[in-house]
Amino acid sequence: MTKQFYFLFFCLAFFTTTVHAQLKKGTLLLGGDPITTEFTGGLGSLGIVSEAALYSFSPRLGYFVSDRFMLQGGLGITGLSADGEGFNIFTAGVGARFYLNPTHPKNNFFLEAQPNWTSVSFLGESFSEFGYNIGVGSTWFLAPGASFDTRLSFSSLFPDEDNSSETRNLTLSTGLNFYLNPEMKAGSKSTVPALQKGKWMIGGSSGNFGLSFNPDAVDITLLPNVGYFAGDRFVVGAKLGVSYQRVEGTSGEDAKISVFTLAPTARYYFGQNTRLRWFAGSSLALNYTSLDDGTFEVSDNSLNWGLNGGFNLFLTPNFAWELGPYLNVNSDDVFGGIGVGFNYFVR
Repeated sequence: MTKQFYFLFFCLAFFTTTVHAQLKKGTLLLGGDPITTEFTGGLGSLGIVSEAALYSFSPRLGYFVSDRFMLQGGLGITGLSADGEGFNIFTAGVGARFYLNPTHPKNNFFLEAQPNWTSVSFLGESFSEFGYNIGVGSTWFLAPGASFDTRLSFSSLFPDEDNSSETRNLTLSTGLNFYLNPEMKAGSKSTVPALQKGKWMIGGSSGNFGLSFNPDAVDITLLPNVGYFAGDRFVVGAKLGVSYQRVEGTSGEDAKISVFTLAPTARYYFGQNTRLRWFAGSSLALNYTSLDDGTFEVSDNSLNWGLNGGFNLFLTPNFAWELGPYLNVNSDDVFGGIGVGFNYFVR
């Protein structure tokens, strides 16, 4: 659990604050899972590139039926469509989480378990799998309503005639999640967004760390997204994408794929609506990709210029849901789409 690494350390160092217990009966959890290093992970995205559509949607919800016990569930839709063909992956799961110390003001430990169902369709063929995950973790509150949920979980398939539960994963992950307790929900209609000079913004459409192991592969993903209000409504920041995958190749050698992205960003908020604020922004991303499968090695560099816009719907003064289109341009292609995520604003 000590390996909450760079992004978590950065945020805890800069955003330490006094909070009160958040885990009460009636509290609602809102969250999402990382998908790719394209900064459209958070809740979901729709991307269009080279006449192909790539889409993903992965919300997580939870509801506290008591101060210790939360029912939770997740839904995932991922796919690719090109020239009338493609594939789709659909996942769904419902489980529970039990908190060991729900009254602690900042760091709350939990146990959780959840069965999952996955359906994969490709070229008219489809198959389904049933699996489960169990884990331990902590909810570390940065401020009222916002936390890093860090989980160490084990997942596997239920054995049947077609598999012997050979697919096993041990995963360490952390991400920004939001807890809306009854008091926060009651005051949401009078929310005044916190967009003043000196504030920090964490999240956007991503902001997660993942580390996954199974007997044949390793997958490491780091997706921080941080901004600073250089002036009222004006944000400057950076997105960092680091991904490393090692999988067993067809030649018997391990294939290694590395992706690195650094993107300075700028954003301006406008409008006078109390809860709904529009924004427009831009970014310049440097991308590096490397592939080594033991037989040959290839690498590529690219520079992308991006435009984005949309709106933030503030559920509390420091927490907003984000939806907006984006457009990226490089020397080879123009691609765009729509991203969905969360933002957290704190001094």
